[in-house]
Amino acid sequence: MNFTKKLYCLMASAAIVTIPSQSGAEDIDSMMDMSLSELMEVRVTSVSKKAEKATDAAAAIFVVTAEDIKRSGATNIPEVLRMAPGVQVSRINSHAWAISARGMASNFSNKLLVLVDGRSIYNPLFSGVLWEEQSVPLEEIERIEVIRGPGATLWGANAVNGIINIITKHTAETEGGVAVATAGTFLNQKEYLRYGGELGESTNYRAWSEYYDHGGSKNVTESEKDDDWKMARVGFRTDSELSEYSSLTTHGQVFWGERNEPFDYMPSLTGTPSAAAGGLVTPAPDQHDISGGSILSKYSYTFENESELELQAYYDFSSRKFDILKYNIHTLDLDAQHAFEIGESQEFIWGLGYRVVRADMEGSTIVRFSPDEEQETVHLFSGFLQDKIELVEDELFLTLGSKFEYNSYTDFEVQPNARFAWYPAENQTVWGAVSRAVRTPSISERTLTQVLTAVPNPFAPPPTVYTAVIGNDDFESEELIAYELGYRFKAHDNVSVDLTAFHNDYDNFRTLELGAPAATDIPLAIYVDNKASAQASGVEVASTWQIQDNWSLTGSYSYLNLDIVMDSDSLDSVSEAQEEDSPKHMLNMRSHYEITNDLHLDNSLYYVDSLQGGSVEDYLRFDAQVSWQAMDDVELKLVGQNLLDNQHQEFGGARYNSVSEIPRAVYGQITVRF
Repeated sequence: MNFTKKLYCLMASAAIVTIPSQSGAEDIDSMMDMSLSELMEVRVTSVSKKAEKATDAAAAIFVVTAEDIKRSGATNIPEVLRMAPGVQVSRINSHAWAISARGMASNFSNKLLVLVDGRSIYNPLFSGVLWEEQSVPLEEIERIEVIRGPGATLWGANAVNGIINIITKHTAETEGGVAVATAGTFLNQKEYLRYGGELGESTNYRAWSEYYDHGGSKNVTESEKDDDWKMARVGFRTDSELSEYSSLTTHGQVFWGERNEPFDYMPSLTGTPSAAAGGLVTPAPDQHDISGGSILSKYSYTFENESELELQAYYDFSSRKFDILKYNIHTLDLDAQHAFEIGESQEFIWGLGYRVVRADMEGSTIVRFSPDEEQETVHLFSGFLQDKIELVEDELFLTLGSKFEYNSYTDFEVQPNARFAWYPAENQTVWGAVSRAVRTPSISERTLTQVLTAVPNPFAPPPTVYTAVIGNDDFESEELIAYELGYRFKAHDNVSVDLTAFHNDYDNFRTLELGAPAATDIPLAIYVDNKASAQASGVEVASTWQIQDNWSLTGSYSYLNLDIVMDSDSLDSVSEAQEEDSPKHMLNMRSHYEITNDLHLDNSLYYVDSLQGGSVEDYLRFDAQVSWQAMDDVELKLVGQNLLDNQHQEFGGARYNSVSEIPRAVYGQITVRF
């Protein structure tokens, strides 16, 4: 079905599935009890590292509230992110997603920085985020701030195409107990338990646990794939008011679990010949053992002159073990920032940071790291400064700033930006930005050797020759210069609109280059290099319409045009195809409707354009949720996901792996508060 027809279907379906009653509910809970004007007052911190209204921010920001999450019917963070404009969420299989903002998504999307309360969950070994590993229970989340476009001036390297900052609830908001039990198809079961209270007069706490048992995705033949996964988490948080001026927050978690790997086979130096694979293969490893944890503390102090000091430290550990690779990653991060005013027209913020990452790796004959050391340590020193200047009182603001970083791989990096915000009238914001951001190399891009194919050698030792991708000590940072312009306004008392246009210029884009043999047993070596550039342009539109007190519609549309250009001396024949991994068109429409005070209906429609030259077809996804407040402390839900298809493909198959398709899913949930 072409894009225009899909658009008509999307609009018609939204009208059909949401039918208002003649009388609205008098008492509506949480966010539904807020007017559109109050919703526009939601405050965010990710754009400037200081609290400000989302509607005033000089950036393309979208806020997912706790109520949005509750009404989405989603069971994990990737599914929640589908509602954000400009964010591609493609489920690869049961436990893996390709997620990015403004294009270039893959299972290791390396241009999107994801934070949990300021703690980076970006994987330094392979880049990107392993979503099944690094997650947060949805019930813990206060809001998710999604920024499309660079945020490197404040957040540093890898905040290139966007930032996702997941912010959890203050413990004062989570007193008492909550138990949630979920069961259904695809998601076999999920249990969550939390209890919170007070410790003395100045400290609140909560402790929680979560268990996930997820079924497998589908083959094209509709049989279940062996990619199911299980995860368990236990965590806590405390918030202490140390004095009138200071506070301390500490939280942590540990997790453990396993996932089955959907690979059909793996290359092997001593395996069985396979004509289909073009070499020697062996049965794929069938299970990953996953574990890890983190702990973070943040101290805040407000001086008498109202300047603010924040000190933050966290330690993060993750471990993964399977047949061809075992690794442990330790991260220690220290951060300090100070915000103050200069006169009556300037807000200045500066900070310093240090991060050290140590990766302990144990490879195999087909995955190894060079040099042959099994440990790699990466240091990152950083500082930033930013000045927000009021040029015209309450009307025109200019923000100038830059991040300065020194890392073990590419040495010194500078990431400046300039932004303006103009408020021509009440409830109107015009903003623009020019920014530079970099994506620094991962450990793998500098040190990894991975065998792609292996064949017997009939002539002389060694007995096997093979093709491999090899890391490059000279691989440089990918660079971005981004231009953005936005306009958000309240078109009516009940209608808000947010428009953004952008153009991105990338340089030193990563390529895979054919090279001379790296060793006598590698007749064909493929090196990581920087021999391409890219341009991306697009528009994003988001809108909210409060039709009546008990019924609201929200929606967004995104258009992206991505062009990757290879250098004249490049021998890469595959990287240019990445431009086909990003959909040109994406839409979503969500309806929140209260049938009665206790009975709510929520519907969501998503359209995603085709990928990879049409090999992944465009699709419509329809989710529906009915929730019933059966008693004051008991809520029941029935949720259907992907209701328009038995199953559909959302992303291309990986090497050694047949295509996975995402099935229709239905689940029920009960929530009890005590």
